[in-house]
Amino acid sequence: MLDKKAIDQLWFEQDEKYLQLQKLAIEKPDNWQSVFHLIPKRIVCMDERVQLREYREPIIGLAGSGILLSDKQRQRFVDKLAQEVDPGTITVTYHEYCGACNLYCFDHPDQQPLPVAKKSAEELRKMLGTNKPLEKIGWSDDCQIKAAGKTDFHHARVIFVDGTGKFNPGRLKLIDGFLLSVRYYPDDAYIMKEISIAISLCFGNHGFGQERFHQYPLLIALIGDETNEQYENRHLSYLVKQSIKDHSLETIKVIDLA
Repeated sequence: MLDKKAIDQLWFEQDEKYLQLQKLAIEKPDNWQSVFHLIPKRIVCMDERVQLREYREPIIGLAGSGILLSDKQRQRFVDKLAQEVDPGTITVTYHEYCGACNLYCFDHPDQQPLPVAKKSAEELRKMLGTNKPLEKIGWSDDCQIKAAGKTDFHHARVIFVDGTGKFNPGRLKLIDGFLLSVRYYPDDAYIMKEISIAISLCFGNHGFGQERFHQYPLLIALIGDETNEQYENRHLSYLVKQSIKDHSLETIKVIDLA
């Protein structure tokens, strides 16, 4: 586990981008539309460490590549994705030190996180009908894509809740954050589940911890689709409020990036 000095450094080195993101809620730059891609290329975990920030490629964020979805929810996710994207063009990834897979294994103590992550990703890949091989993201030498940050620490100070399915924060080198591509999630209950998990990881022992967010709150950035009632910011805001009602309002701030 990181010591306090290392955690302080991870916190303070993000200050500039943290403030930049809040300003975007007031005024967008001329190139703002460049953060919205047309066709996602990969499904990655919502984890801020695996957002492919060096690649700037369009992605879909989903906890543990679907590890927390029931069979019915997984099929619903695939069906919703297929309405907008050719599933056969998607590459599915999994990654080392996955918090969502750790949560799954907590309830299934006979399982191990990395094999579970790979199995879940492979099941999703088959359901999508893509011939593209799985890609492993992480810190080990056998990973096709290198992850950012630390293996045992979540440095996110932001959660992006994307109702467009097209938001790609890496294009403008925005601050690292959990990316929830809720456009493709099976239902509102699952959206709230992932929001709650992302918050718990930020506030937990492997994140900055809730106390640190009292002065500079955890940002939940809403990127709604104002042409679709199900994914407009008003509805996303309602889901977020339901998800955070047990938390101190001093530690969380919701901002509108639509």
